[in-house]
Amino acid sequence: MIRDLKEVTRDALTPERLTTIARTEHALYETKEAELAALLPSEFTQDLEFEVDYGEPDELVIADFRTFDGNLTSATKGGRQTARGEIQPLGRNYVLDEKTLLKAQRDTTDALNAKAENLVREATRAIAATMDVLRGQAIADGKIQLQMLNAGTEEIDFGRKTEFTTTAPKLWTDDTSDPLEYMASLVDLYREENHKKPELVWIPEQVARKLLRHPVVIKQARFNQNAFVVAMTDASMGRINESTLAATMAGMFDLPEVRITPVKKYRQNNLSNGKVEVKNLLPLDSIIFTSKEGKADTPGSSALGKTLWGQTMSSQMSGFTHYSGGFEHESDLPGIVAGVIEHGNWKNLEVQADALALPVVFRPNLTLKAKVV
Repeated sequence: MIRDLKEVTRDALTPERLTTIARTEHALYETKEAELAALLPSEFTQDLEFEVDYGEPDELVIADFRTFDGNLTSATKGGRQTARGEIQPLGRNYVLDEKTLLKAQRDTTDALNAKAENLVREATRAIAATMDVLRGQAIADGKIQLQMLNAGTEEIDFGRKTEFTTTAPKLWTDDTSDPLEYMASLVDLYREENHKKPELVWIPEQVARKLLRHPVVIKQARFNQNAFVVAMTDASMGRINESTLAATMAGMFDLPEVRITPVKKYRQNNLSNGKVEVKNLLPLDSIIFTSKEGKADTPGSSALGKTLWGQTMSSQMSGFTHYSGGFEHESDLPGIVAGVIEHGNWKNLEVQADALALPVVFRPNLTLKAKVV
């Protein structure tokens, strides 16, 4: 019998089994590979919408997005502003065409199952990588840009102060610039807004190496060591080591702990022009001040915000939701889900992983970015 509609197959690879594989892979990625999960840890929720309050300091291969209204709307309440938005759907699917299915059937069913399981892992990693890319956008820019298939780009702005995205008056490639004094001025700006200084500063490795050889920084380091500094040429001053730089930053300027910005590049399809763009997780020309990290596997452990995961509509398709012994399976709960979809002509099987997720910055002014090179 020819069937015109897509259906979830339960013949061999049930959604329960594939969802368990997907969520295990997701948990491993978050704790072992995701660079920024500790700043915006994952939390699972039944809610579709989120709300962000801001305006006053508080003391306390990637996947493609599908079309879904995610614009923030704002309402002012006294001195505060509330922004509301919705968690976004995204997914990754791989179609096993007739030729692939026939070849797999000539091998073994186990081979077909193994291929589908590996595709679920690959799709899950694509979704998880997307979340880390979006975390990077949220931390660096205070906003997220979502490329929607067949619907252009949607922007979600968390409302960071415009002064918290800035550029050094003298880039640090200029030997007359004063990098540490400039960083101290940013700490003062951060403290004025948040009533506390930032706990981390993310510095790209090549920028950190520049500081070790910067003549102004070297003179400050020698002074901090109570050394007698005479007029020396740049060549004779040479460089300082990392421990000397750290001692100068903390001792003379009361700067926060340094984290080296991860160098992790990703490819992204630009849906507006069809080109593939290569980007880094965080900008390599800027420093970023943030609050301290939480724990990637502990929801609510970061003051900055969360990565929210909701329950997808796909998990409610006929044949997907399944109860065993009166208990819900995890595929009935928020988070990544996976399954094999049969197309009506029986010639194609579609291995699909699906999610409803979005990093959300609840305290956008706990991040400050400055371009320095």
